[in-house]
Amino acid sequence: MDRLIAPNSVPFAQADTAPTTGTPQYATDGNPASNVPATQWPAYAWNTIQDEIYNVIVGAGLTPDRTKWNQLLTAIQTMMQGSTTNVSADTGAVNAYVVAFTPALPAPVPWVPFWFKVAHTNTGASTLNVSGTAYGLVGGAHLPLQGNELVANGDALVYWNPTLNSGAGQFVLLLCSGAAEQVAAASKSNHAVNLGQFETIAAYLASQSGSLGNPVASTTYTPASQSITFPSFSKSGAFRVLAQLVTSGFSQTNTVECQFQNQLFDGTNTAGQGNFWNVYKKNTGTGFAAADTFLSVTTYAPGSTITFLQRTVVQIEDTQFSLQNCFMRLWVVEA
Repeated sequence: MDRLIAPNSVPFAQADTAPTTGTPQYATDGNPASNVPATQWPAYAWNTIQDEIYNVIVGAGLTPDRTKWNQLLTAIQTMMQGSTTNVSADTGAVNAYVVAFTPALPAPVPWVPFWFKVAHTNTGASTLNVSGTAYGLVGGAHLPLQGNELVANGDALVYWNPTLNSGAGQFVLLLCSGAAEQVAAASKSNHAVNLGQFETIAAYLASQSGSLGNPVASTTYTPASQSITFPSFSKSGAFRVLAQLVTSGFSQTNTVECQFQNQLFDGTNTAGQGNFWNVYKKNTGTGFAAADTFLSVTTYAPGSTITFLQRTVVQIEDTQFSLQNCFMRLWVVEA
């Protein structure tokens, strides 16, 4: 496709232009029976149609070719494949992002995603302006940004959700390369867990030692209870605690098996109980946890004290044993 090549055609400077007044209507072949004359086809109408098509072809980076009659289709496909209309770069400031598109957007377009190159790392709640007005930018959990969800030179994928903010709309950050990602609180086993749900706390148990007068199959040794408070765990309701035994020393003559029965109390009631085995090798004082244990707590008031009790069941074939620097690691996980 190319511009007109014909006798009596003129360059752009001499081309007819559209009239400045009149009512936009449609062309007709006329009707002599009803005395309706045929439309006189003005040159500016031809020029308008011609350049509308021509500019799409040039805008897509193609070279107009009058021997090809499919360049408009090719141009549209090229622009769609290249996504040239929904990619831009940030020219704003920290926490106040500004992105301009060509052509300019008069208003955010609902549900249509776009990419932009980030110029500044955010430090907290942020806004995004793509149409002359700044709107709130929230994360994938539809919560305000906290910091580092956008990083300098990262590529951010965003869309406009008109239903958020009580119908006033907000931009939603789906991801940014190289940045932390906001996720909603997990509620199922295959969901991603956010940092607020996964907090680590350690409860240390004092060194224990004991003496058995004669070889026996098993015995029970109960240490003092340890009180554990979750100071930064603020969610009410159910959660689980992953218990894992860690020890730096265990002295004995022969191979020993220790079963640790762990209980959590929420004040007066048993909140959960679980067992796991630790098997230690002869004379080496080393061992491993055969399994971790989830202890379920059905209700919890934020800031309440949780009491952890450990009962050690020892199966041993010697007269002396000692647990040294033994402690529990507890991971708080939402139920």
